[in-house]
Amino acid sequence: MKKLVCMLAFAALCAGTAFAGPTPGTGVLNSPHDINTLAGLQKDIQGRVCAFCHTPHHAVDLGGEYNPLWSHQPFTGAGIPYESATFDADNNGAIDPLIGPSRLCMSCHDGAIAPDQHYGATHLGTLPVSGIYASDDFGGIAVGLGGYFGNDHPIGFDVAESATSGDTGFVAGWYNGATWLLGGTPGSVRIDAGFYDASGVGAGPFYFTCATCHDVHNQDNVENSVANGLGDAAHLDEVNGNYFVFAPQSGSQLCLSCHNK
Repeated sequence: MKKLVCMLAFAALCAGTAFAGPTPGTGVLNSPHDINTLAGLQKDIQGRVCAFCHTPHHAVDLGGEYNPLWSHQPFTGAGIPYESATFDADNNGAIDPLIGPSRLCMSCHDGAIAPDQHYGATHLGTLPVSGIYASDDFGGIAVGLGGYFGNDHPIGFDVAESATSGDTGFVAGWYNGATWLLGGTPGSVRIDAGFYDASGVGAGPFYFTCATCHDVHNQDNVENSVANGLGDAAHLDEVNGNYFVFAPQSGSQLCLSCHNK
């Protein structure tokens, strides 16, 4: 397991809006996280890609939280975690539902902070009126509106607490050694490689975050293409979109990598 060195990632496991783009695994340049390529958003004046999230100097002060030289306006909400009759993130060791990279994901995915805002430049804070980010919630990609995460897959929980809670609905070893499914069989990327290590030195505790399932830099994520059989172009983005996930949506391999259902 490792402390991730990124992060801006999708928080919803099954996002309502998909993004077509270059082949997964080909890097951030020209990917859906290359803000310069998105219609309706203002490009970086020097054509930089990394600058929308990171800076080598004068990083934003995140008050002791996980900070990979961040250049974007941070999300400052507290966050209300997921809770149901069978799972309560608080009882599973959640100290902050947005611990680690998840808070950084919300810098764009909260539906309020402009994705093209960076380097403290206020004139870049545009809320686009057209394109995939249009509408009051950025076309459906926004999660945690108003700081509420109760209708999204739980994040911020201690995986060890969850593993020992007595719930038998998980694949054996999902939190320690299991890999993401690929083509219906175990792939090579370990699920626990995406946990956030709060100690920073491999000692844990380890937390489930947005980046557990999503690869922000488009490096180890997989193809999501499936035949939709609908015969029209309107749904192609939805089925072929690059969700930055480590396992395909087809056959619910993403879900079944962890959940024994």
